[in-house]
Order: sequence, then structure tokens, then C-alpha cells
Amino acid sequence: MKLPGSLLSIATALWLFPTASYAADCTKANDVFPWGQDAVEMMWQLRAIGCGQHWWENWSLTGHICSNNYAPCWEGSWYFHNHPSQQSCWNVLEQIINQCMYAKWLPNGGTETRNGGTWSWGAEYSQGWFWNVPSGKRDLHSDEQNYNVTLLHTGEVVTPERVVHLDFDANGTVTRVAGHFVHQKDGTFKKEKSFKLPEAGDLA
Repeated sequence: MKLPGSLLSIATALWLFPTASYAADCTKANDVFPWGQDAVEMMWQLRAIGCGQHWWENWSLTGHICSNNYAPCWEGSWYFHNHPSQQSCWNVLEQIINQCMYAKWLPNGGTETRNGGTWSWGAEYSQGWFWNVPSGKRDLHSDEQNYNVTLLHTGEVVTPERVVHLDFDANGTVTRVAGHFVHQKDGTFKKEKSFKLPEAGDLA
């Protein structure tokens, strides 16, 4: 059967850009308190950095921000996995943010907040969320084994090719690369001295 032109165009678009037709799976509601828009803005910034470079790698990118440079503080993390194109990376992370990182008032006077979720289609996958750090202290990985990432949709534990931690000021600007580690062929991680941001210089 030959498809009409309009249906053929739609089918072709869905095949070329599956991110347009698949929804993100969100984590449970009201999982983070206090919830903060600063954390969401940081996730947008991390998306720009992550999809701006290394989008083809399977890697982990984490950020840390405090409102007004004091508590409350949040950390957020993205994991990038098998994106076939840079545009797909942009689309997938945008869907996770728009669908799974929000706060809204409910008719009963309560609120509903969500702090992240996952997106998958075939082998392509990303996950991202933020969490509250009441003490303001960085919740960084303390040893090599914790560089591994657990994929929420399958429970599989994977080793990223690259792990990057960034510090943000209260205005959402990256101030420091707190850590940059690259997985080596012998299974260890090598600490790099700097990390180049898209359209910016090295930050040590």
C-alpha cells in the first residue's frame, strides 16, 4: 500500500527524528525538597555544555549550584548514551527537562514537583535529575568504583567514557571544573587538568 504524501512525510520524520514522538519517563513526584528553579536552570546549562561537545560519547556530566551562593544547594547530573546525532542529544534532554523538571500548583492547593527522568529509544538513552544537598557540600564521587552509572530504565551498571564535575555560581555561570576523568583502556580513570567548554576557553 502506498502512503499518501502527508502520511509518508510524517512517517519519514518519525524515523529520522524519533525524539519528536517519544515521551520521557519521569521520576516520582515530590522527591526533592526544597525544589528550586536554580537547579532547573543549571540542568539547561549542563545540557548546553554536554550536547555542545562529546555528545557522541557515553559519559556523565554533573553540576553543583547554591542559591545566592548559600543553601539551599543542588547537584544535577546527565548521562549521555548512544546519541546518533547532536540534534538528537538536544531534543532528548529538552524533553526530559520540559516534561520532568517542573513545579506546579494543584487544584487542591498543593504542589507537584518533579526533578528528572529518563528517555530511551532503541539503544539511544539519556537520564538526568537534580537533588538537594542541604549541607551545601558537594556530593562528589569519592572513589573510582563510583564513576559507574546505573541506568534507571534497565538497572544495568555501565562505565562512562568520561566523567566531568562543574561548579556554578548563583547566576548559573560555570566557575570551576571540580573534576574531569577519562576512562583508560586498562580500566582506570585518568584525571585531566582542564575541560574545554563550548565556545569558551579551558577551565582548570
